[in-house]
Amino acid sequence: MLVHIFKIIFNEKKRYIYVFVEQIFIFIILMLSIVSFSSFYKKYNEAGRLDTENVLMLGFTQRGLQGQDLIKANKEVYNLLEHIRKSPHINSVSMSDNFIPYLREDKDYTQWGDSLSVENKKIKAYFKYTDKYAMQVFKLNLIEGRWLDDKKLSDGSLPAVVSKEILEKLNWHSAINKQINFKNNIYTIVGVISGFKQNVLIKSVPTLIMPINENNYSNYTEVAIRVNDRIAAEKAIYDLKNKYITNHNVQFINVDLNSKFKTDIINRAGNIYLQGIPTIFLLIFAFIGTLGVFWLNSRKRVKEFALRLAIGSTKNNLMLLVIKESITISAISMIPGLLLSFFIYEFTAPEIIGIGSTIVFMLLFAIFSAWYPAYQVSKINPAEAIKYE
Repeated sequence: MLVHIFKIIFNEKKRYIYVFVEQIFIFIILMLSIVSFSSFYKKYNEAGRLDTENVLMLGFTQRGLQGQDLIKANKEVYNLLEHIRKSPHINSVSMSDNFIPYLREDKDYTQWGDSLSVENKKIKAYFKYTDKYAMQVFKLNLIEGRWLDDKKLSDGSLPAVVSKEILEKLNWHSAINKQINFKNNIYTIVGVISGFKQNVLIKSVPTLIMPINENNYSNYTEVAIRVNDRIAAEKAIYDLKNKYITNHNVQFINVDLNSKFKTDIINRAGNIYLQGIPTIFLLIFAFIGTLGVFWLNSRKRVKEFALRLAIGSTKNNLMLLVIKESITISAISMIPGLLLSFFIYEFTAPEIIGIGSTIVFMLLFAIFSAWYPAYQVSKINPAEAIKYE
């Protein structure tokens, strides 16, 4: 049967060459688009994405303040935060440094990296500071141990949480109670998280999370607030800020982290949009063109189909014949694209899924673009065979 279909296609090559060339380009363009989307989806779902739904960020900057003025301004800020915590519209409040995601470019986050001394080994890790409330705000995925707090441990060391990547670099099966030397301080690991992503598509990196030292006042403080009702919470925060902050040198930044999260996705998915929209239009026009070619070819082969019916072929057999011709042409047209894939892809899981999905889509494309012409063929009256004799 397959040999017979090849003979039919060869005999009709002038009519099918358009479909063949068209589907070569469709397969390649579609493969590139689907693989890009598959890779995007994998990166998006990799471990370490923080939950920013209903989370606001407040940034406090104390410009031009030093000494006692800075200390006084910071006390006002901490007093404000305590009152924000008591608001019925607020779920939890966390202070941090270099912890909140989606606020900076990738290069700005990666500057916060340094070497860690662990068991006579040195590895590069990225460090962050936060408090015991961060778990409630961002709902991190803790896979071992517990979250840190602000208290020193019984041996005088400070608690710390690490990402799974540190365990992988050190070939540890468990990290609990192991110690890390960082900037002349000893930290004892009390918990392990599955990962930590500062931006949506950036892979989680080895991360050391340490307790923020509230006594070390800086000129900039980041606060993450999980709210129950965003609009009511923003109004409550605004009213409390006007009530408890008297120093006009204290400036505020208010950011909806979920909006930043969505913006980050849109910015990083730009290439996929640029590929996807033209691809959709190409598929629509290609479908119409392929359907038209098969429909026209079927009309020109009425005599052949009528004779097939006259000598015993069923209508279903004729439909299958036309559909098989379309599938065969599509299968042959995939070969150049599949050969190209060996040169441009490393056949990771997303790439294999993307290529496989493209093949399935092309086969469905072939079936549906030939279905209507095949249906029209099945309606031919066998009496046509007598007419053409």
